[in-house]
Amino acid sequence: MNENYREKEINILNIFKELNANKYDSNVVKYIEIPAGLHAEFDDKSIYFLINGIAVHSEDNHSKCFDEQQILNFEVLCNLSQRITKIYAQTDIAIGMVDKEYLLDYFSIRPSFMEFLLTKIQLYYESLLVTRIKAHH
Repeated sequence: MNENYREKEINILNIFKELNANKYDSNVVKYIEIPAGLHAEFDDKSIYFLINGIAVHSEDNHSKCFDEQQILNFEVLCNLSQRITKIYAQTDIAIGMVDKEYLLDYFSIRPSFMEFLLTKIQLYYESLLVTRIKAHH
């Protein structure tokens, strides 16, 4: 192995860039810019990364604020029926959209990406649990 080689930091932006650079079809990875004040709607076949900006999801008197470098819809990966389907752009935002099957196939050859993803999912659900516990007290 080349001793000068060093893997880039694993974060949302670098993962998105690598997925985009290695896509086999133009439809499996897309970059979308949404101006402040507009909504973005999600399908259930893609994973959405918030590349930059601030967005809010609000439903049933609960709201969640997302800032850059976050995955917006973990629920699609877990095949949950209740999922985020729309966000509101508080600032100009950039979203990376990645086909779910392509992402999972690609992550199978990049264990460090899969580990990153699983950690993000765990942290997300832990934060939901803490929020619900606080709401009941």
